[in-house]
Amino acid sequence: MEEPSACKKDIGKRSQLRHWSRGHVFVCRPCGHIDFSQPIFKSESPTQVFVILLHWLFENLSSIPEDQWSEVIIAYDNMCHLDSLRIAKNPLPLPPPYDTMWMKVQKTIDSLHIKNHKSARCQEIYHPDNIHRDHPMYNLMCVEQTFVWLSRYKRIMCSMTKTHHLFFLHRMIVHRNSYTQTCHATNRKPLLPKAKSNTKSA
Repeated sequence: MEEPSACKKDIGKRSQLRHWSRGHVFVCRPCGHIDFSQPIFKSESPTQVFVILLHWLFENLSSIPEDQWSEVIIAYDNMCHLDSLRIAKNPLPLPPPYDTMWMKVQKTIDSLHIKNHKSARCQEIYHPDNIHRDHPMYNLMCVEQTFVWLSRYKRIMCSMTKTHHLFFLHRMIVHRNSYTQTCHATNRKPLLPKAKSNTKSA
């Protein structure tokens, strides 16, 4: 369950008509590499996203020393609701040290969406400026940039059956990651579409 919050950001629950999927959750590296993706259902509920991110964290933190977990940064447009879940406030039912992994990583809201959060708590705790003060070059918009790229294929993918849709998306991700890898290997900057934001970072 989620603790009461003053933030009124719409996460899709108010819409009555939904298809089999609300959309997809992507986990991206700042370089543009798509690390992980999962479909979400009915609405972009904090519980679904939380479980998806825990899955990714559990797999990836195993290769990172525990004393460096605090350097891992997760940027999500609805982080305030995600971090307000009761399960997020207590040790997880996982073996140590993974039971406290959510508490140890840094959490923020990307520059594009922070302006939609009017709560003082959101602005104080999850503002991207908190990250950019120490890491001004960090790209916290990589997922939004990836979604701009993916939106080009939205009508095509929405017309597909469920199995075809997921297979097509998987192959698109493999192709995109291959392009990104080739660009970095040849000292070229991958083409990442712009996700516009009016929020200025310090």
